[in-house]
Amino acid sequence: MVRSLRKRGHTIDSIAHFGDTLTQIAAAGDYKSALEKTNYDVFLLCGSGNDLLGGGDLYRHLRVYDKDREPEDYLKASFFTKLAHMETLYCEIIEETLEHSQNGDIKILSHGYDYAFPQNGYWIGKPMARQGILKQKLGKKIVVVMIDHLYGMLRRVKFQYPGRFDYANFRGIVGSRWHDELHPKKKAFKDLAKKLEKKF
Repeated sequence: MVRSLRKRGHTIDSIAHFGDTLTQIAAAGDYKSALEKTNYDVFLLCGSGNDLLGGGDLYRHLRVYDKDREPEDYLKASFFTKLAHMETLYCEIIEETLEHSQNGDIKILSHGYDYAFPQNGYWIGKPMARQGILKQKLGKKIVVVMIDHLYGMLRRVKFQYPGRFDYANFRGIVGSRWHDELHPKKKAFKDLAKKLEKKF
């Protein structure tokens, strides 16, 4: 994403580390010193994917396959507990950003994800298979439910920080242009960057 935005002419300082979770971002707090040193217009907070899917732990939040179970009923209470914790971390990071930023009018932006296609991958397909969820059609429906709940969380955060926090809705942009279960192909990234850019 950062690479695509830079190619579109934006100057971006990235302190992100591959695989970071929101918990790690909040604990490290290195963004605070960066905000104190430079007068940024926008703070781009990219998180949540690793929190939900990192370590192949998705199976922990899914119930075992049952032919009579509806897609929305596969999510365990632990999924919603995780989502609530992520919401708390978003608010914590936003508060710290507003406190430490040189720019009193800084805007915090984030984004969700498009509906990924479960394959036989580390993040989605294999954890689902571990719970007996083998049909891609069902897996896709479960992903839709998960992603929609994620956007619900982002919407609640936006409501708490009107005019200061916003997010880009990436649903329906990637389509079938996936490099793997989580990462879009190059051309899809360009389209996502355009969508995010509109929020700047």
